[in-house]
Amino acid sequence: MNVILDFLKKHPDGWLTAKEISDKLDLSLNSVKNTLRRLSESGDISFQKTAERGNPIRYNKK
Repeated sequence: MNVILDFLKKHPDGWLTAKEISDKLDLSLNSVKNTLRRLSESGDISFQKTAERGNPIRYNKK
């Protein structure tokens, strides 16, 4: 979980999808999605829904 949070802290201006984070960190997409969900529920990260098909949510560090 800290790897993803640290990655988002290093990219504070960019909104990234779970797929983009997964690809850049070479982690499984399911692991990234589960971690992002937990971080979102705890209030550590922000998310926004987009109109993009397939990747409807982007994440960023609060």
